[in-house]
Amino acid sequence: TNFEIIKKRIEYFKDLEKKKAEGELEKYSKKEKAKIDRELRNLKLKFGGIKNLEKLPDAIFVLDMKKDAAAVKEAKMKGIKVIGLADTNVDPTLADFPIPANDDALSSVKYILDKVKAITGKAADPWNIKDAFLASALYLADYGAAQQTYNAEWRAAMIYFSGTTNTKYRFYGDSVMKIASQYEEDIKTIESGS
Repeated sequence: TNFEIIKKRIEYFKDLEKKKAEGELEKYSKKEKAKIDRELRNLKLKFGGIKNLEKLPDAIFVLDMKKDAAAVKEAKMKGIKVIGLADTNVDPTLADFPIPANDDALSSVKYILDKVKAITGKAADPWNIKDAFLASALYLADYGAAQQTYNAEWRAAMIYFSGTTNTKYRFYGDSVMKIASQYEEDIKTIESGS
């Protein structure tokens, strides 16, 4: 709900970074430069991970739905899909795609993030829709498929992630099916509920 305000702060942050890189801040006194540097550090801490975010994300990946309840609630209000770890102390219906896991156990969280990293070749970025859907691809291939055939699952994955049947978005189906096939045993385990 406050995306426009955050977007303005991100623009300010990017502008300040640009000015520093181009040496435009050299005209200020030592004290003023120190104050600007401190502000830049704070802005980087707050907005560094989302500074290239131009629009609301298509999905978010939430590690702790209880701690980040405000983010989950706002995502729901904006129609953003939520993929989140569902611990026993959290209502799994809060997420569109709950991943049953102990969000308090570092090993559990690390395992899921390592899977994302192994698939993408980089650390998971919860603001990146591709990372979010790759993390959930362990069990999403069957989502919405009327028949459990490769083509039906591929089409369901493509439609879900692109929101359309236009085949120019076929890479969504291709990616999900490729990753899901690598983790077929995990998918079967989750589907069976054991």
